[in-house]
Amino acid sequence: MKINTLLILSSLITLSACSNDYTPPKNIDGEGIFKMTCAKCHSPEPASQPLAIFNLAPENANASYIANKVHGGGMTMPKFPNITGDKMQLLSNYVLKHNEKK
Repeated sequence: MKINTLLILSSLITLSACSNDYTPPKNIDGEGIFKMTCAKCHSPEPASQPLAIFNLAPENANASYIANKVHGGGMTMPKFPNITGDKMQLLSNYVLKHNEKK
């Protein structure tokens, strides 16, 4: 019972740490969007390492998959519906550039 409660609380804390109403400002690049949204939950360990933290399966290493994940969220990942158009493309390019399975 305690473990389930801790898991639920942990998920709620994770969800509350990431804003799902973020809208990218006009003059921002993919790295900036990543740092404002994704890095809160997807940061490398140790923090001194360069950002190369994604390990997308080859079939998921594409802009369409990333956009669907960002817009749809996941179990502990909130949705970010306001990252669209060229801002989504910038973020997708950044994620793909830093994917470990290039």
